[in-house]
Amino acid sequence: FPDVPASFWASKYITAANDQKIVLGYPDGLFRPNKEIIRVEGVSVSVRFEGGETLIPEKDPYMDVKKNHWAGGLVETAKSYGFLDFINSDQLEPNRGLTRAEAVTIFAKTSRGKEKIDELFNWNKGFSQKTNVKMEEE
Repeated sequence: FPDVPASFWASKYITAANDQKIVLGYPDGLFRPNKEIIRVEGVSVSVRFEGGETLIPEKDPYMDVKKNHWAGGLVETAKSYGFLDFINSDQLEPNRGLTRAEAVTIFAKTSRGKEKIDELFNWNKGFSQKTNVKMEEE
């Protein structure tokens, strides 16, 4: 992306994500690395990160995201994966900023996110058995 110099701290991550088609940038060819990500962009990235087929919605995924919206299929796919279960209304508010909590909630529902969380909560991988042994000896 012309607005992401090689010296930018996240350049290699942006390039890797773009190479994998997880992030695509804007239609004008820019990435805008310092711009706040909006909900619909974060949802789109999460679906691309998960992989698989993007659904073609038969109806509007939300009242404020029509089925012919540029991300309509991605939003429908995110809903089908359960990524958006935290939304308790018929509105996505697609242009609202994606909060860190929302981003973590979505990531935790991806297959890779679930795998990493399962590892963390696996006593043999994520926690130290030595800590447990010391506690038992005391």
